[in-house]
Amino acid sequence: MRTAKKTTSRSAVKQKKVKKKTPPKHASSPMDKLTSNALKFIDQAADLLRKGVTISASQSDQVRHTTRKKAHALLGKAHTSLGEALDTGASAIHKLLGKI
Repeated sequence: MRTAKKTTSRSAVKQKKVKKKTPPKHASSPMDKLTSNALKFIDQAADLLRKGVTISASQSDQVRHTTRKKAHALLGKAHTSLGEALDTGASAIHKLLGKI
């Protein structure tokens, strides 16, 4: 003969809820804005190229060429934005070193 197993209901078992701590938000610096802009440009270029790869068989050479030019322009903007971030960081370091 089989005996029935005792089961406890879920409501009877108390589960501890863990509160998730969110990290404190820091004040955004100009460097953060420049890098976020650069990442935005890179994401747009990647999305554009991804779309171009999936539908490239049905496109003409001219359309593919314009897609590449748009992606190249977006990557150029990202390059400029990252260059500005590096220049800003370098000038800040030079100022700090000059004070020492």
